[in-house]
Amino acid sequence: MKKNKFIAVTMRVDFFKKRNEIRSSLDNKMLEWIKNIGFHPFLLPSIKHLDLDVILSNLKISGIIISGGNSIKKGSPRYEVEKKLLNYSIKNKIPVLGICHGMQMMSEIEGGKLKKIKNHVNRANYLINLSNNINYPKTVKCYHNDTIKNLSKNFRILCTCKKGSIEAISHKKLKWLGWMFHPERDKIFNLKLIKIARPFFQGKKI
Repeated sequence: MKKNKFIAVTMRVDFFKKRNEIRSSLDNKMLEWIKNIGFHPFLLPSIKHLDLDVILSNLKISGIIISGGNSIKKGSPRYEVEKKLLNYSIKNKIPVLGICHGMQMMSEIEGGKLKKIKNHVNRANYLINLSNNINYPKTVKCYHNDTIKNLSKNFRILCTCKKGSIEAISHKKLKWLGWMFHPERDKIFNLKLIKIARPFFQGKKI
């Protein structure tokens, strides 16, 4: 099956009490970042009974991004949609990039546990690169109150911060890559992260 240059991307979900509205949203800069790595974004709302197999098969996506925002909440519409997406990626060998919440979701699905962490919201964190193959930047922008406490043995750790918090992972068997930092929140998109993401979604080994 020939793939199109579309990346399916999930959105955060917020409830606005005054209007009695549930809204799915995504920072426009994430859409710009996806365009910068050479793909077109396709937004997926968090609707529990969304027929993802039909949508994604017809679209012939090149990859999936599970975006940031929101804590992990089992049974929520977002959780169910993202769980389906991860299962779809396994079945169809589709690359998945999990960003912040997305990386936590990957870890949780594989049995990982989270814990609270301080001083990781709107902070520039220094990375310790543990990968010999991937050239990560020295600093990244983080916006998370939780970090991974127990990581499944199915993952390898690619980066930590100086205090030991896990900041980047990859799956040993699946095409899953996770970042706790937000590439779209840099004032100028970091070229090193673009050079990692572009071949990843092109199906090349990184």
